Amino acid sequence: MVKKAEKEHAIKFICGRLEDSGNYKIQKKDLSSILVSDLENGSNIELIIPNRSFIGAAKNYTNRLRFNRSNQIYTSPVLYKDGKEAFGRMCDTNKSWRTDKSFKRYTPQQINQMIHLRKIEKEIIGHFGRNLTYFQPKTERLEDSLISYDFEKVFLDRSHLKPGDPGYEYARNEYAKDYLLPTNKEVIGPAAEFRVKNFTGFLAHLVSAELAVNPSEVCRQELMEMARSAYSGMPGMDDQTAYDYFVDND
Repeated sequence: MVKKAEKEHAIKFICGRLEDSGNYKIQKKDLSSILVSDLENGSNIELIIPNRSFIGAAKNYTNRLRFNRSNQIYTSPVLYKDGKEAFGRMCDTNKSWRTDKSFKRYTPQQINQMIHLRKIEKEIIGHFGRNLTYFQPKTERLEDSLISYDFEKVFLDRSHLKPGDPGYEYARNEYAKDYLLPTNKEVIGPAAEFRVKNFTGFLAHLVSAELAVNPSEVCRQELMEMARSAYSGMPGMDDQTAYDYFVDND
């Protein structure tokens, strides 16, 4: 269960990435969503964290999606990657995978990377395809981040079953309904923006954007202001001279 403080942190982090793009005005936010207006075209976009801990059952997300569409609001889902409600490992839920020969086409490393889809992930894939975006909370190894994953279907090869084997009558080679294999990931940053996926469906993906202002320029402006304050009124000290003197003697 994701705690309130963790929800607040996730929302704050995502708001920061959106504001850094300089493209959006935050209209409102709560513990599960952020509503923004696009400063260029005036369109409204709602980013929703649709995990059960945030909005309850998957149907609540579906209802919100329909409501937004009917009101011409774009929807962009970002899942909270806790390994339980989203991005759960197949190996953690399928205890018999080591003896199941149906995964024979995959290496042990690939099998270890497979995820067991939750209902909400399936719901989002139904609208967006096999590309999902997650908020990665900070861990011992990882920093807070927004990550976009591409997924590949998992093929279950049951050619090892012969007449007389348990399940032979019903066995067939097929793609798994509940498992996917991550094949590519992209860290979204340093700023984030929305890319419209479907004009008629009012869907939007979160993608990387350039910072609205160069961080080094922000630093320079702050130092310039400090220099102006420190040396104001001194003869011959214009802004640039004060800045140069302040930096050289810092």
